[in-house]
Amino acid sequence: MIPINPYHLLSATPAWTMGYSFTPPVSDRVFTVLIACILEEQPGKQGFVISLPLDVSADQDLKEKEPRGVRGHYVSVERVKEIDGKVEWIMATRSSPGGLIPTFLSEPAMPSKISEDVPHVVEWIKARRASSS
Repeated sequence: MIPINPYHLLSATPAWTMGYSFTPPVSDRVFTVLIACILEEQPGKQGFVISLPLDVSADQDLKEKEPRGVRGHYVSVERVKEIDGKVEWIMATRSSPGGLIPTFLSEPAMPSKISEDVPHVVEWIKARRASSS
């Protein structure tokens, strides 16, 4: 898997590049997004994560930070809500792999791929928390 690299485009708006490695003949894919996070601290705490596709090809400095690969597009809106001490995570997403892979081939696999990624995200968060403490 290509590493996930953070960088800032607008002073307070983080941009992230996510990469996926494939075996030939399929080329690696790169998805660069702006991410906005909103946390509501009221009872029934909830937060939103909004990811919007970002094309950095016009900015040479940002383009150099982006891993090589076919540029795909990814957009999502996620709501994470605490309910009775448990977490509810709801997500709406749309993605295009770019290149010559038709969306009608990649779209049916999306739900299972997202659910496969959740444990990786949780482990990544745990590792980040452990390294910062």
